[in-house]
Amino acid sequence: MEIHFCEGDTDSMYWAASGSPTESPDQLLTYVVKDKEFYDQNVGYFMPRSDIVDKLERKRDEKKPLGVAFEKASDNMVCITAKCYTAWNNSGKVEALKVKDVSKNQNIHITHESYLEVLNSGNVLKGTNYSLRTMSSQDEKVMSKTETHKTALSPIHIKMQTHPNGSCHPYLKFKSTVIKTPQILDLNVSNLSSNLLS
Repeated sequence: MEIHFCEGDTDSMYWAASGSPTESPDQLLTYVVKDKEFYDQNVGYFMPRSDIVDKLERKRDEKKPLGVAFEKASDNMVCITAKCYTAWNNSGKVEALKVKDVSKNQNIHITHESYLEVLNSGNVLKGTNYSLRTMSSQDEKVMSKTETHKTALSPIHIKMQTHPNGSCHPYLKFKSTVIKTPQILDLNVSNLSSNLLS
């Protein structure tokens, strides 16, 4: 049994935990835990305790510092980039649909199937945002409707470098320095330390 990190943000994380395909997603970590006794003794420090009945006390327990609060559980998840993911159940009920830079309400053509289509085809899915703007010109105010076209879903991760195994790391920018006279560069550690000490 395994657990994998799928997607994360400043204040949230999405994990995939292996389990029984015949049970609902509410099984959480049941099939991942190897030492049940240790888990039962320590789970209350990090995750909501299941023995609390009072709603207010349960909510308070969920919000403890460095604690984990379960917000959603689903059967399937596709994460394209940070803040761009979808999760749905086998019944088709969408639990989460997050799109970056475009409004979900104004782009109803974006569904949980769109994420898979983008990944499998390599194509980009466009979105459109509409807004009303008022402009003043001398004594007259004019309201106009603006339309902004953006990339809603893309298989390309523009802020990270993706490796063949699916892991990512941020692009690193280094200041390059050109050394025109390489003979002055002495990389002998004993000479370097004696030069620094003198």
